[in-house]
Amino acid sequence: MFAFPLRAALLATLLLAALLPARPAAAQGAAILPDLNAPPELSEQAAAVSLLLRSYLKTGERHLVPRHELALAVEAFTGRTPRGTLTVSGDQAPRLAEQLGADRILVAQLQQSGKRLMATGLIYGPAGRRMGRISMGVAAGELADLAHQLAERLAPAIGATVMDGPAVGLADLRPFLAAQAALLMGDAAAAAHAVEVALPNTADRLPAALDVLRSLAEDPSLSAPTRVQARLLMGDWAAAVELADEGLAADPKNINLRAAKARAKAALRDFAAAEAEIGLLKGSRQLPTVALAIAALAVERGDPVARRDEALSPLLGRPASEWRAVLPLLAACPAGTFGPQIEAAALAAAQKLAPQEPSLASAVAARALAGGAAASQAAPLIKVEELSTDQVKAVGTRLEKVGGSDPAAAALSQEIRSRQEESAQGRAAAAVVQRPVGPPSTLVRNLHSLLQDFDLLYEPTLTSVTIAPLPGSGQPWYWPYLVRSERLSGGLLEALMRPPWELHAARSQIRTEELPASRATEDALAVLARDMADQAVLMYRIRPAGLAPWVNVDLILFDVAKQKVHRASRALIGRSTGLVMVNPFIAALCVLAILASAAWVTVISFRGAIVVRVQWDPDSKEEMFSILISHSNRTPTIENPTAYKKKLEWLGQRKRRFEAWHVERSTTFRGIPKGKYFVHLYGIYTRGRQILVLSEPFETVEVVPRKSAFVVFNLEASEADFKITVVDDSGPVDGARVWLDKDRAKAVASSKEGMVTVKVPKGYHVINVIAKGIHVERPYHVIKAKIHEMTINLVWERRQEHASRALERQVDDALPYLTMSRRTHAPGATPAGVPPAGQQASVATRADVSRAATDETIQIPPAGNASLGFPAGSIQGPLPRPSQARPSPAQPQPASAGRLTLRPLAPQAATQTAQGPAIRSQSQVAPAGAPVDLNMPVDLEPGGDTPVDLGAPVDRASPDEPVDLLPPPRPSRTR
Repeated sequence: MFAFPLRAALLATLLLAALLPARPAAAQGAAILPDLNAPPELSEQAAAVSLLLRSYLKTGERHLVPRHELALAVEAFTGRTPRGTLTVSGDQAPRLAEQLGADRILVAQLQQSGKRLMATGLIYGPAGRRMGRISMGVAAGELADLAHQLAERLAPAIGATVMDGPAVGLADLRPFLAAQAALLMGDAAAAAHAVEVALPNTADRLPAALDVLRSLAEDPSLSAPTRVQARLLMGDWAAAVELADEGLAADPKNINLRAAKARAKAALRDFAAAEAEIGLLKGSRQLPTVALAIAALAVERGDPVARRDEALSPLLGRPASEWRAVLPLLAACPAGTFGPQIEAAALAAAQKLAPQEPSLASAVAARALAGGAAASQAAPLIKVEELSTDQVKAVGTRLEKVGGSDPAAAALSQEIRSRQEESAQGRAAAAVVQRPVGPPSTLVRNLHSLLQDFDLLYEPTLTSVTIAPLPGSGQPWYWPYLVRSERLSGGLLEALMRPPWELHAARSQIRTEELPASRATEDALAVLARDMADQAVLMYRIRPAGLAPWVNVDLILFDVAKQKVHRASRALIGRSTGLVMVNPFIAALCVLAILASAAWVTVISFRGAIVVRVQWDPDSKEEMFSILISHSNRTPTIENPTAYKKKLEWLGQRKRRFEAWHVERSTTFRGIPKGKYFVHLYGIYTRGRQILVLSEPFETVEVVPRKSAFVVFNLEASEADFKITVVDDSGPVDGARVWLDKDRAKAVASSKEGMVTVKVPKGYHVINVIAKGIHVERPYHVIKAKIHEMTINLVWERRQEHASRALERQVDDALPYLTMSRRTHAPGATPAGVPPAGQQASVATRADVSRAATDETIQIPPAGNASLGFPAGSIQGPLPRPSQARPSPAQPQPASAGRLTLRPLAPQAATQTAQGPAIRSQSQVAPAGAPVDLNMPVDLEPGGDTPVDLGAPVDRASPDEPVDLLPPPRPSRTR
């Protein structure tokens, strides 16, 4: 087959590759076609189908791995030389393909089922991934038909095309099969001996057979005649002549070489050269070789039957072994090429050679019977399963014409009819199954990836599947699409009938989608699948996946034989696959909605909007307001605030076209027809501790189409409500006159309860009250517009006035109350609590006291330490008695000045001062008779924004009242 050093090197390389860790091939683009696995009784048929399969495929983008490389790889993996056939198991296939750089490999087996041959297997891709499934059957003996079906199934997977090959039988292929098996075992001589009986017109039409002959022709270890014979069988006449000339040059008397050259010249239509070569063979004792050359020349030249018979007449009466070389030529020639005598002699020789050469004997007998030979003589030699389709047809036709009572002929006739009937049934069954044609649809391509999850579909023995729907398919009424279960059923049928499965798929006749829920369990469905009497049952369910046009497909595959259940589920695109369609009900609703929207847009285009914004009063709370838009200027009134509050609590926040309840700060009313409207805001709110009814005037607005009109209600008050109560020792004072600032003409009288309400704008104002001869002034700085409650106690006001007058009467007697006390301090030291030098604070008496004062002032020596808390020299004021002796500025001051103490003139005057809350607080806290520090800081601003009435009594101070500002003191005069 090939040289031993090359074989050893290649075998060592493959063995090393097999022992090393597997790695991806550098280039993928080859296919491996090993022989079909088969039991021993079918080994020849499996080898014949494999040889025909390789012959019927014309490689394209992928090349076929040569058999000798595959043989070495298998030997490297298994550790033993293949015996006769080159088979690969499913476990070896992925790694073998990886080591040989192939991305496709076929692993198939041949089995016999009754009178049919079944070929099943798998096509593996990269990393052992299953690419296809093979399952087909033919009548026994229809090897060419089986190989052709395999080629059609395999061609798309490996990128090859199918060629039309000859319809040959096992008898025609047996010599090449024997030579192929011998070459696998390295026996080239046995291979050369096997092809000696091969028919001349068979190998040139089978590329796989040509490969076997090429191996022999190129093997230098074989003899020249053997190599020339291989070239002749190949139909390579020129190479045969060239090879024969080379052999004759070395051995001119070699009869076999010269006879082979003569046959090659005759095939080349060089009859003269062929006759010249035959002339040199006259007198040779090798009658079969010379007779074969002369007969070949006569047949090629078209000589009469007599001349052809004359070429083989020397073999008449010779032993059958001498006819062995001539019988292949007779079997390849049509019936009637030779005369009856030669035909009878050839048939007799075939009978004798049948034990050694059964295929040759069967071919000669079939030709002889078709040519008119006696059926009793030829029928026993014919084996129907080894004949080709054409031979079976010719023999059957002849037997039908002659008939006869011969048992052998009758048995042969029955076998031929049985084979023909089986073939016809197979073709009819194949015709009934309408295989899809053309490219697969988008749905089939999507279902292909889903069906690949089922290992059962790749089972070679599986041939048919029943499709049945599951209960539960469908969609909600509101889903915008309708699922199409029938479309899914058709897609499953098409996908299963296409590669890689090519199963016989049919729909179930049972309405399984109408089963009740009690019978839709898995066990119940398994029983139902057995009742369908099929190998497998595929049930499906389709449902929508969300609101998008996607669907969820659930598949359940029941293996009836093994009682197993397989499941698969996946989401698929609905629109492109055709699994969903637009829901007509929803489409109608959408159309109606569009029409309604168009009508609404048309109407709304002539309408506008009103935006009502309410600026709430920050001092109010628990607001419950409503808005009414109407053509009337009458604002709704609230008779019972409690009932109104309960109504709004029950309604909550609600809005209609022209009315809204429990509104927020901004409310928009849309779809208002154009025209003039009155906007009313009414409701209740809580201010202080009272529930008040909102009294706001309406607003007028003009609505323009496609525009918004804005209305603003500002509820924030700009004036504060002062509720003043005037009381006396006898109770409320009726008729007290109250006015603001200097606007006495607008004075308001108090009621019987002594109450009067005054509106005070924000800012600084003075409230004047006259009652029972007393004029009370209250200065206020209104910061916030809210309700202020004030009580004017005339009793207290009289006492305050009495205290002020007492101060005025006793101001001349103030010097006796000013005493000096001396303390000794270190030079330069400052007593505790006395501010540093340089800080000054002026103290002024009330206005009426300052008016009674003289121009004299009190001077505190610079080094003095006044107990009033003022720095030395900082107190200036009128001296009641100018004649009173006082220190002269020119006199030297002592190092430590005396202490100035101010004693109260009267108990009431000492306690009722008008210096504000801070001073009053100090007077309340300080013990009686203690010195008063007038330099103590006074905080006239209360915390936050709460005003403080500085003129009210201490017990009437309220954090919610405004600030009562005293008139600023007059600046004192100093000398």
